[in-house]
Amino acid sequence: MFDLTNYEYDIFISYSWDAPCGLWVSKHFAPCLEEWLTAEFGRKPRIFWDRTQLNYGEKLSCTIQRALLGSPCLVPVWSNMYFKSNWCIAEWRTFRLRESRENLTQSGVICPVLFHGDPGKYPTEARVDPALYCDMRNWNYFDEAKDMQDYSLFRKEVRKLAAQLKERVNEAPQFVATWPICTGDQVAELRKQDPGGKEDISGYYLVDQVKMPKISFAPPAGAVVPSETRIVDAGGGA
Repeated sequence: MFDLTNYEYDIFISYSWDAPCGLWVSKHFAPCLEEWLTAEFGRKPRIFWDRTQLNYGEKLSCTIQRALLGSPCLVPVWSNMYFKSNWCIAEWRTFRLRESRENLTQSGVICPVLFHGDPGKYPTEARVDPALYCDMRNWNYFDEAKDMQDYSLFRKEVRKLAAQLKERVNEAPQFVATWPICTGDQVAELRKQDPGGKEDISGYYLVDQVKMPKISFAPPAGAVVPSETRIVDAGGGA
């Protein structure tokens, strides 16, 4: 169990490292969001996102898990590649579990950003009301972005998101050290056990409250997976 007694970050940005999304997040979205969050909070925000500074392997896993537990709000940058990444799915499911535990609405601690793709073809649970996500598909270029005339529109959208995030952070539930955390290894294992090869993973990692099979995993060192939480494949999808 991690030795946390309170949040360590304000925001956790979850995104696919693949180009062009990874470049867009690192060069434009994250720096711009940090600027506007600084204006909203009146201080430098604590944002977890720059994974390029982390080492791969168990250290990476534990660092991400600690940051997930220690963040009150998730900003998933949705794209087609996002839903193919085991770790992206694990990060998203971690906060969905938290929302379930705290009886929050679907947008309670999650503020999605739509980077690329058709939301109608996303996993079922990600097909949310457009009013609940920030649509950045008009500004999802990277190297050319700052030369475009409508770059100011991009900044205005990020400014709106920053204001929304300030409200979410201020209204986040009180920190609980025993919130469950999902891992990329768990998602990978469930995908291996899926004989149908389903790509719709919206049913993964739900709290087992009905008659669903229990799957047990040995969590990495430092992981927080309370014994009463069951990680299940609830099926669904095509």
